[in-house]
Amino acid sequence: MRKNKITPSKPFLTEAPYLIVVCSDTRAPYHVQSTWISIGFMLLAIEEMGLGTLTYTPSDTSALRRVLKIPKEFSLEAVLPIGIPAESKAKSRRGLRNLVYLNAWNRGRLEPKTEKSRFKRYKRKFLR
Repeated sequence: MRKNKITPSKPFLTEAPYLIVVCSDTRAPYHVQSTWISIGFMLLAIEEMGLGTLTYTPSDTSALRRVLKIPKEFSLEAVLPIGIPAESKAKSRRGLRNLVYLNAWNRGRLEPKTEKSRFKRYKRKFLR
């Protein structure tokens, strides 16, 4: 495993200047889902600031819970190490028409002009 660089060492955690520990309140309905939606927004905001991060979900949270004195009614969901990325990646985005299909997978690609007029018809019919 060491040959494949799989070790218990986690330099992305130990070398990061900041760590955000994200917990959910287990007493709240849908606490896990709500928290992960929030994590998604955090990832977007961190990226927008030009910083790097990832989500790390430790399998054993007992030591972290003890050190941070996390109350038992809170569940540790993830740790987000934040720092300046070691390598910059080129930003490229695929166009919407390469990601969205109409009515069936890989059929009826979304065409902006067509969809605009279709939405207008829908709006007139249903959104009065």
